[in-house]
Amino acid sequence: MSTVSTEIYDLLAAGLPHHGSPEVEIVPLAGIKPPGDYQKMTLPYVIHFPVSEAATHAHGALVTGREWLYQVSTFASSMESCQTVANAIRSILGHVKTSSGVTIMYQDGRYLGREDTTGVHQWAQDFRVTEALGV
Repeated sequence: MSTVSTEIYDLLAAGLPHHGSPEVEIVPLAGIKPPGDYQKMTLPYVIHFPVSEAATHAHGALVTGREWLYQVSTFASSMESCQTVANAIRSILGHVKTSSGVTIMYQDGRYLGREDTTGVHQWAQDFRVTEALGV
């Protein structure tokens, strides 16, 4: 999984900080993280992680690859900022095939609301990530 997580991070790091404008940073590079201690991070930030994994099969038994449901969540101070970052993420990861054979497809996204005590808004997006094995 670390290879897939690294590839997703690399795609986000290359495209997200200045998505759409070289002058305006929508998410700082330090704001793209795997799960961990992110409670005191500066808004907006993005947390990415695999939710589940399954093997893919051919002919009923032969394992030909792996597939993940992969979530990329945006946290921001407003719903509008959350949606702007989420739209940029979707355009970066929405339909990608990397040189190493990893395919990323947008599945769905949803606004999860505003956390009352912190005022932080969250937008979660799910991607279907597949990796072919050298069979």
